[in-house]
Amino acid sequence: MGLYSDEELATVPETALNLSRGCGNPSGFADIRPGDTVVDFGCGAGIDVILAARKVGAHGRVIGIDFADAMIRRAHQSVAEAGL
Repeated sequence: MGLYSDEELATVPETALNLSRGCGNPSGFADIRPGDTVVDFGCGAGIDVILAARKVGAHGRVIGIDFADAMIRRAHQSVAEAGL
């Protein structure tokens, strides 16, 4: 993929990785801090949702938005598989 480090990818379930068509790594350069609220437009299967959730922690919130119901279902599955 090239957009994400090996360490980041190791925390993401196969469900999300297999469906990724990534166009960037916004959680890699955004200044996401514990407690933040993050919105991911076009979240797909949830790679950036998962990475952002790990950064915002238990007191933060990440909202994934996608126009395709199937992708929202996959994002829910990916988040659950990631233990979040």
